[in-house]
Amino acid sequence: MNMAWRLDAKRDTILLGYTSQMACVSYGGRNWIAWDSPQIPLSDGPYKFNRLPGLIVKISDTKNQHSFTLNSIKNVAYNQLITIRSGSFIEISAEDCIRIMRNEITRYYELFQGGSFHFQSEEQKAKVLNGIKSINNFIEKF
Repeated sequence: MNMAWRLDAKRDTILLGYTSQMACVSYGGRNWIAWDSPQIPLSDGPYKFNRLPGLIVKISDTKNQHSFTLNSIKNVAYNQLITIRSGSFIEISAEDCIRIMRNEITRYYELFQGGSFHFQSEEQKAKVLNGIKSINNFIEKF
């Protein structure tokens, strides 16, 4: 995916000990500010964010609803296999996936709120309900 990044070479800072430059992009209905470090010449980053001169060490949307920060860098061995479960899959659109996920989240919320489950305290119930609500903030808006 090719994103239309706007680089701001005049704005730079030090993150994780690396000089990082600011870049902005609009993606998924949100405006994002990223900091990439050309000192780490990997054009990569979290989620779908990439194609900057250096590794993205920090990125967040302008409302701070989503934020990714690189914590460390280490070398790893790439000789481990990744196994994907075999079986039949159906292809659905991103919109349908979001709709299904929201329906399931709503169903769980109503189950917990409706008294089908017994909690030790109202505080524990509130914590569970807030946890369910918090997973309903998707990165991409449709």
